[in-house]
Amino acid sequence: MISKLSIVQYRKLKGLDLDFCPGVNIISGTNGTCKSSVLHMISNAYKRAKQSANPRMLDGACVSTIARINAGMNCKIESLVRGDKKYRDPARGIVGTLFTINYENGLALNFRRHRSNQNFRFAVKPNYAPGTHEKLPEMPVIYLGLPRLLPRGELADDIATRRVGKHLPVEYGNELSALYKRLTRIEMGEKHAVSNVASLKCCEEFETTVQGVDSNTISSGEDNVLCILRALVSLRYYYEKLATKTGLTESVLLIDELDATLHPSLQIELCALLRKYAADYKIQVICTTHSLALLENVLTKGDKVLYFIDDFNHISVMPDPDIFKIRMHLKNCTRRDLYEGRKIPVFAEDDEARSVLEALFDHVFSRESGMEHLRTHFHFVKSFIGADNLITIFKDECLSVKSTSFAVLDGDKNQDLTNNLLVLPGAKPPEQFLFDYGKRLCRGSEDAFWHSPAVADNGYSRIYFTGIERDWEDMERKINDLHAQRRSTEGIRRKETKAIWGKYRSFFVELMKFWVADASNQREIEDFAKGLKIMFKKTAAANGINPRDWS
Repeated sequence: MISKLSIVQYRKLKGLDLDFCPGVNIISGTNGTCKSSVLHMISNAYKRAKQSANPRMLDGACVSTIARINAGMNCKIESLVRGDKKYRDPARGIVGTLFTINYENGLALNFRRHRSNQNFRFAVKPNYAPGTHEKLPEMPVIYLGLPRLLPRGELADDIATRRVGKHLPVEYGNELSALYKRLTRIEMGEKHAVSNVASLKCCEEFETTVQGVDSNTISSGEDNVLCILRALVSLRYYYEKLATKTGLTESVLLIDELDATLHPSLQIELCALLRKYAADYKIQVICTTHSLALLENVLTKGDKVLYFIDDFNHISVMPDPDIFKIRMHLKNCTRRDLYEGRKIPVFAEDDEARSVLEALFDHVFSRESGMEHLRTHFHFVKSFIGADNLITIFKDECLSVKSTSFAVLDGDKNQDLTNNLLVLPGAKPPEQFLFDYGKRLCRGSEDAFWHSPAVADNGYSRIYFTGIERDWEDMERKINDLHAQRRSTEGIRRKETKAIWGKYRSFFVELMKFWVADASNQREIEDFAKGLKIMFKKTAAANGINPRDWS
């Protein structure tokens, strides 16, 4: 396999190191980023396998068969300029090596330009080191380019078509039919042959069990799937006819525009098949695509993804690509455009809790923390839902609320991150824990809070706080009297504390701002921030936000 492609210059590809893995590799980028050129460089890196020169082969017809039934075998890079009327230098001013191929077995070969005296087109040849016995490795490379997308039924009748006269052995032909039926629900008849159409593509000719449906009437997508499946089964055939297995890659499959003409679900199903065959039969698969659905899938599956960014006169490779960054580039939009209207809903019990959350979020996502951009990802839902009801909602297995949102309960409740239930600091309802904190500041000798401009300029002082204490004591007295009279106090404390909060709301907001800045409370804030990060990671993607934004 190709482990690395180091490009000095080839067209807009300059000074690039591209790493590849043994399984499925996906290359993406906007039009004109030289993705097809990379596929041709890789194809150019192998000599076509020959039957007579390969003592490892058990089947004398294997190599010639797969070469005949797959139109693009070991394509050379000069095919990209076929039809040019004059020589076009792919690396003007560069002398010597254009790119270097590093192979899986440790071999590295440099490739240089070669100008043909006959047609003035360039070719690329290996530059073997003097005094060595270096040579191009032999390996079947199937290249499925854009000509495979031409539907046979839409071509003119006078297009040159000839029967290939070769076909897969019966067991592999049956496998091809079974795979095709599984992906398209079309059952091919027992008799089918391969024809070469204008030397552009190889087509299956077959009847089906459905009246009016045959190889000439299937859709371009159904025809495209068949071309890819035939290549896969061909390379399995090659692998299984090797007398000895090296444990290394034995063949390469290159597919230009894998997603073209295919429905997103079919793209994903086909890619899963590519992944399985690559692992089972030692096939290195390298494809190009523009499909966001396919890219999202392969990123979650751990396949290798290279995203090319067009910087006008050269190409760069996106570092550490993810679907959110790729989506911005493919849609040619900014981060702000991508995230417009996308928020993570945050539920709290009431306005008091939301006021406390505002101060907590402002502190966690402050400029000093370097995470101020994350603050805009959250939306506080203006709801009034009691803790018991929130717990019931978020524990309901039939609701999808846990995938998109989370709830923050008052501090006297139990935290349950599995069910997206976070709790406020303080271990008490927000009104109670702030009142207790205010009493501590009022009784203490530290004046930092009372002398701060936001507090002193609004007339808040220790004397002012004694008015809050009187109201609180009146509430406690009222509740005690009801107890003495054996009357119900259910909901009374909550109602009365909410009334006190409403009366002194501005003061409590300033008190909360000071609480979050108090060094003695940082452990609690750090614990809250850890839970908040977990909630963000769990819900961001479902709201179209990159979970890796909080890194």
